[in-house]
Amino acid sequence: MPSERIPEIQVESTGELICHRCCGSLVLTVRIPHSFTRADGHVVSGHRAVGLCVRCDRDDVTAAGVLAFFTVHEAITEDTVHDVGPVLAEWINHLAAHPPACTDTDLDEEIQRWQAGEL
Repeated sequence: MPSERIPEIQVESTGELICHRCCGSLVLTVRIPHSFTRADGHVVSGHRAVGLCVRCDRDDVTAAGVLAFFTVHEAITEDTVHDVGPVLAEWINHLAAHPPACTDTDLDEEIQRWQAGEL
C-alpha cells in the first residue's frame, strides 16, 4: 500500500506583515493546503495563508501555546524547535480542520466595503 503524502506546511516569521483584522504586526504566518469543490464537481486545490496576531488571536486556545512561546522566545531556533513544535502543530491542525467559510453574502459585503474604501 502506498504511503499517504503529507502536505507541506510553510511557517514564516513575519516581522513586517500586518494583521488584516487589526493592522497590528503578525507574529508569523503559515501556508496551509486548502481545497474546495466547485458546483460542477471539480476540486480546486491551493494554499491559504493564515497570520497569527497577538491581539486578534489571544482568545484562541489553539493559538495560546504559540503565542506563549513567542512571548518568551524571539524566534524559532535549533534549540527551541522541539519546544514550539507541539503547540505549533496543535494550532495548524485546528486551522486545517476548520477552514473559513465564505458565503455569497460575505463576498458581496466585502466587495461593497472595498468599493467604499474601507479595506
